[in-house]
Amino acid sequence: FGRCWVGIPMCFCLDGVSYLVSAGCIWMIEGSYKAVEAEEGGEEEVDGCAKVPHGPLEQDGTTQQLLQPRQQLETKGEENKPITNTSLNCCHQFNGMTIQGINYLRSKPWGPFVLLKFCAALIYGAADVLNVSYSERGLDDGDDAMTTEESSSQRLGILFAFVGIGCFIGPIVADPFTDMDRSESLERMCWISFLSMAVGCYGLSQVESFGWVCVMTSVRSAGSSIVWIDSSLLLQKFASNNMLGRVMAVDYALATLSEAFSAMAGGMLQDDVGMSAEDVSLIMAVVGLVTLVVWGVYFTFVRVRD
Repeated sequence: FGRCWVGIPMCFCLDGVSYLVSAGCIWMIEGSYKAVEAEEGGEEEVDGCAKVPHGPLEQDGTTQQLLQPRQQLETKGEENKPITNTSLNCCHQFNGMTIQGINYLRSKPWGPFVLLKFCAALIYGAADVLNVSYSERGLDDGDDAMTTEESSSQRLGILFAFVGIGCFIGPIVADPFTDMDRSESLERMCWISFLSMAVGCYGLSQVESFGWVCVMTSVRSAGSSIVWIDSSLLLQKFASNNMLGRVMAVDYALATLSEAFSAMAGGMLQDDVGMSAEDVSLIMAVVGLVTLVVWGVYFTFVRVRD
């Protein structure tokens, strides 16, 4: 709607202002926070890097030292001044922490939880591409180009509004049925969210009226929102404090990669293969059904202790 009222350039300006307002609200949050508790004890070697005991917190909330290459610690002089090489040091830190994070996930029975968002993004990733196609359905071919464009923009805005409605309502409806002290309740809602996405995508492949397209869009987005929140809660519940950052980084990186692939595949199936939006939605529903079965088997036979 905003595009019809103020034009595309002003919409981008308003979008930018909203980010600035959000950043300002975050900046106003007061308090001293740290995600990782300081560890005491001797040195610990991680993939060729020695873990230096945490020093006092700096003014910006970070610790003075985390990892240093073993060779640097061994070459310290009498004045306790390590030989530093910024590029080499950063490379050692990155490699050591990355490998340690991957090995950490591989060693845990809940490690596959980092794939929950990845699987969900395979389903909802193409939604934005499909929304453009659905917004153009049912328009009168006799209207002039300007009228058609404005109607399509309004419909696209309505579709994204229903995406937001689904993302808002889904977690609220699911919250009474989840408990952080019972991981199986979070797993159950993640499984139900895949069912919701599969149902929503199948509905999009079958309905014709724009109203029902909006309803099915909300059903699909409700599922994607539930799995996004509850999968994050599962990782926060089981990951240790000093590994949570790396675990969440892997989680979000895989989700972003999967979403990009899904969006690209959805566009190619329409442009290169000639599929309709309904056909692509049906493929998304099949993907949702497959992930539903896979995670159902995993949740049934792999029990993670609270």
